[in-house]
Amino acid sequence: MKLFLQGTFLVKPNKTWPLAAQISSGEFTGRNTGDLLVRWVDGETTIYPGVDPAGLHGEIKIRPPKSPWTRAAVVTAGAFGSDTRRNDVLVRWTDGTVTLHPDIDKAGLHTETRIVQ
Repeated sequence: MKLFLQGTFLVKPNKTWPLAAQISSGEFTGRNTGDLLVRWVDGETTIYPGVDPAGLHGEIKIRPPKSPWTRAAVVTAGAFGSDTRRNDVLVRWTDGTVTLHPDIDKAGLHTETRIVQ
């Protein structure tokens, strides 16, 4: 994996990115570089595939604006299932519930499993 040099900007400063509530990285699209997962303040959640020093390369929307993900307290990506691919997402909701969304890919979310009530 290529390391980013100090001072590398993926996008030019704009008014969109201050609306990012949380960011995480994972391997959702099968490229050789990491993908960026962004949950926005309005609940929209997007994947930016193949992030590298050249910047962002497209956008995959996995949750629409005004989705229930406005109530997500913490979102993180990793390998939480039976394989080692970092394409699973854990969400801790504001009510304390924790859900697992395994095997996220270009098609988005597939299933949700409540792991803490």
